Amino acid sequence: MDNNWIGDTELNNLFPQNNLDMFTILDDNNLLHLTWSHKLEEDYLEMADEYFMDGVKIMREVINSGHDNLKDDTWFLSGMFILRQSIELSLKTKLLFMLKGQNKMLIQNILKEYKHDVIGLYRKLRDNGFKIDDCSNEKWLEQYLSGVEEIDYNSDFFRYPINFKLDNDSLPRFVDIYETTKKAVIAFSIIRSTLKNGQRFKCEIPSLLPDTNFFTPASDGIGNYYLKNHINLGNYFSVINGYLSVSEFLIDVNKGKGYRNSPALFSLRHLLELELKQIANSSFHKVNEIKFKFHSHRIYKDFWIKLLPVFELFGDPTFEANPLENAGSFIHQIQNFDNQGDFFRYPTSYNLSYNELNRPIDPINLMKSTRSITNLLEGYDSMFSDIADFENEVC
Repeated sequence: MDNNWIGDTELNNLFPQNNLDMFTILDDNNLLHLTWSHKLEEDYLEMADEYFMDGVKIMREVINSGHDNLKDDTWFLSGMFILRQSIELSLKTKLLFMLKGQNKMLIQNILKEYKHDVIGLYRKLRDNGFKIDDCSNEKWLEQYLSGVEEIDYNSDFFRYPINFKLDNDSLPRFVDIYETTKKAVIAFSIIRSTLKNGQRFKCEIPSLLPDTNFFTPASDGIGNYYLKNHINLGNYFSVINGYLSVSEFLIDVNKGKGYRNSPALFSLRHLLELELKQIANSSFHKVNEIKFKFHSHRIYKDFWIKLLPVFELFGDPTFEANPLENAGSFIHQIQNFDNQGDFFRYPTSYNLSYNELNRPIDPINLMKSTRSITNLLEGYDSMFSDIADFENEVC
């Protein structure tokens, strides 16, 4: 990898003119089999490692690309989410190893209670006897995880435009991407070093630990992340473009390597949700009249179906195959197995039923199908934005 990755511009021209099916195979040599061993703690460990490795790949690409504004200000969000998810998965993995053989309902209740609460998970581990050999590492980790929970208490900060509840003045304007990434790597490594085959992660833990603040401030935006642009703007642009690019990047660099590609598939599915919520947030009066459940992840029932009548007002009858029908059937297919947005995020649901598919999928097909739909949605979003501007001018 030369750290100067550029996306495939042909994807920008895709459109849902043909029937879309998530099980279509374009390349028999690149299939993903989304099944698990059903050894609970081993499966969580596998996914934790995959999220960590992919998060590092993303942030390494950003850091080594120099002053690339697009990567600095969009990839950072999705890359940090993936690293943050690896930390959460590693904590849950440790807890599952410690509770191995315990009552299944006890485990279910713990997962439901703590959800994404990383400091809560850590303290639950500590209450069950978890200790880290080096007390300075233990103290650092607890303080760092407390900071994660303060910034990202519902695991939303890096997934959606933020209406931040803390005092914005307490946050840096610019974030040092390298230093912020390094701390996430250290946190994962401290936990991971206590797990199976964890010795190799000890080299990622420095003898002199950095501060425990989640964000490390930077003096300017050159090669850094412009945090203030992400807060309180209600603008989906940077988040959408981050997940769009990172999905394609991960599928490209992992091609043929036998990875499950869970982070990439999560990013693609999340991209559809973001695009629909972007339109649902439109000022166009036809959209404003619709009542949306913005906290819902049911992309078909709670967003697509409600927006479809507005889309149809501007439909093009010259298409031989209806792009709205093609897009809608694909979104419905996705929601059928992933109505909470967590199918590619965890090996199991909270009730410990496995997130599996009985048929292989081709990630290239999934990426092209998703991009064809997002291109369509972005066209509607742009149209609705222009109409809303006109409405504001004449009122």
